[in-house]
Amino acid sequence: MRFESTRPRAGVRLGPTGRAALVCILPLLCGDCRNIHQPPPPAGVTESPAGSPERRTLLPVSLPDLSGMEPAMQAQVQGSFSSLMAKIATPGLGATELAAAYGAAGKLFMAAEELESAEPCFLNAAALVPGDARWPYYLGHLYKRSGDLDRTAASFERTVAVQPDNVAALWWLGSVRLELGQATDAEPLLLKALTLQPSSWQTLYALGRTSLLRRDYAAAAQYFERTLAVNPRATPVHYQLGLAYRGLGNLSEAEIQLRQHVEDEIRPEDPLMTELDGLLHTSVAYHSRAVEATKSGDWAKATEYFAKSAELDPRNAGARLDVGIALYRSGHAREAFEQVQEALRTSPRFARAHYVAGMLMVESGRDREAIDAFTAATTFDANFIEGYLSLAQALQRIGRSRDALVQYQEVLTRAPADSEGQFGSAVALIRLGQYQGALERFTEGANTHPDEPRFAHAMARLLAAAPDDRVRNGNRARSMAEGLLKADPTLDRAETLAMSFAELGQFEEAMAWQKHVIAELARAGRREPSRQLVANLRLYERHQPCRTPWSADDPIFFPRPRAVAAPPVSPEEGRGR
Repeated sequence: MRFESTRPRAGVRLGPTGRAALVCILPLLCGDCRNIHQPPPPAGVTESPAGSPERRTLLPVSLPDLSGMEPAMQAQVQGSFSSLMAKIATPGLGATELAAAYGAAGKLFMAAEELESAEPCFLNAAALVPGDARWPYYLGHLYKRSGDLDRTAASFERTVAVQPDNVAALWWLGSVRLELGQATDAEPLLLKALTLQPSSWQTLYALGRTSLLRRDYAAAAQYFERTLAVNPRATPVHYQLGLAYRGLGNLSEAEIQLRQHVEDEIRPEDPLMTELDGLLHTSVAYHSRAVEATKSGDWAKATEYFAKSAELDPRNAGARLDVGIALYRSGHAREAFEQVQEALRTSPRFARAHYVAGMLMVESGRDREAIDAFTAATTFDANFIEGYLSLAQALQRIGRSRDALVQYQEVLTRAPADSEGQFGSAVALIRLGQYQGALERFTEGANTHPDEPRFAHAMARLLAAAPDDRVRNGNRARSMAEGLLKADPTLDRAETLAMSFAELGQFEEAMAWQKHVIAELARAGRREPSRQLVANLRLYERHQPCRTPWSADDPIFFPRPRAVAAPPVSPEEGRGR
């Protein structure tokens, strides 16, 4: 699940005030930059003197509409606006101090997504202190959120003119040039950013996109490969790397990368925007910070932020559930379960909370209780695929294969290509003695998921050793087992090959492979082979084939959950249920 602000960022349009502002202010922003000092607004920065044309062209700032805001946000925005008005009314206030007041208000308004109120603040600040790179930089992000890429580029260009070594501004300007299809203009900006910060995987990624746009697929592939070498967690890169491989004609590698496609925004290290994003003290703002912490695996920080979010919105069961999930990921299972139960007390029909409760029960070995929780989850959300899957797996683990098959079918009804549903339903059919149906399910899964060899391996086992004469096919089993073993020589696959030789009556080969498996286990430190391995060896020694593809206690019959816990929910999920 991806996490997005509940307030839309894209598609926000600037009002007439903002458009008119550019006519008055942009000439002031685009003057000669050669003698401008650097921020922070500090000493030495050029400012406009009182009574100057810059002072006379300052734009009016209006209080944003507070009606749809959380109370905490209303108080912050109202306070910031009042503080700005007080500064404006102060006689003789210096330009630097007044610019700081406009900038502070603009940042808070922008953090609250009130772009029309933020824009004149930044424009005024930039007019008062043209040498402060922060204000055109924030304007660049403001225009980007409103979808105006030309103004975005102009603002970041102004930032770079004032502060040429601003890596974040170089990165954003290069990225905007890419969005405008201007790869030639983007590349030198990004190369400079990489020179200033050679370890930036985000810049390597952007350079890869630049090469891709220029159809230099070899260079693109190298940049994307370097990106993943620096940061293997940068999952959105896989799709771009797949496109580069496809352009090079490497279709098999391209397919592997393209299958790993994950939608997520890649952004550079950005101190100014990090500061802006940390300004609001609201439930939604803390939720957003927590989600960012989860992306870097900082679950302790995520727990802290989720807890603050829940404290500010105590009636939101989803916020309380997030705290529980983060606690679990931090290694505090008991405390996590308490938070999930609190979420259910707040919202008894909250399907995802029942699901997470069930997952935590599974982790502590309480499958029978988990079944009740998963049943509640699917009762309150009839399309909850993960709920049906977890219910099926829990039923299968306690031996209720017929009931498990019903739940697997619920999964496949809603998601026919779900690999866990296909595999689990086939295993349930094996438990029920329906080997032909199981083979058909495994075959369908192998065709749908050729990158998951477990389907082909299970097929080979059934073809070699199923009790049903109509299912077995020794030659096909041996061919599949040999191919699997060549691709990945595991002991399980060697055992399957032994079964296939026995089915073909080639018992010497079957015994040789079976003894090989037992010897390798002993070499690995496992003193006693399983009873199944020994029993099958005795069969082969008596020139008898195997008719038990898997022992009753084989892990295949005891599936583990796909995930330990659900991801954090959106800020609004669980409210008012």
